[in-house]
Amino acid sequence: MKKKSLVLAMVLVLCLAMVTGCGGKKDALSGTTWELSGGEALGQKVSKEQLKTKIGDKEYTIDFKTGGKVSMNMGGQKGDGKYTVEDKKVTLKDNTTEYECTLDGDELSLEVSSIKLIFSKK
Repeated sequence: MKKKSLVLAMVLVLCLAMVTGCGGKKDALSGTTWELSGGEALGQKVSKEQLKTKIGDKEYTIDFKTGGKVSMNMGGQKGDGKYTVEDKKVTLKDNTTEYECTLDGDELSLEVSSIKLIFSKK
């Protein structure tokens, strides 16, 4: 009888582990990649093509991973950090800097030095 109870307990633990998974918390951004699609400076909208004339074909991406981890590539400057999501506010943090972003549907905007960078889901 004890053997059956032990086997049943082990099966329940395995089922619980499969249901909860081994990763961290999953949110709406987890597993998505966003790329620079435009911007805004001094109230003027700037298209991706217009940005390319200024910054070249450099890659600007934000890759949201499970467990609140994020990887960023800002024109060749790569870094890893953590992120949190609260309503439409997304906070990106690395070792030295914290950025506040706004999530609006399929657009994520990040304001740096009075220039708004707009990212779209890839």
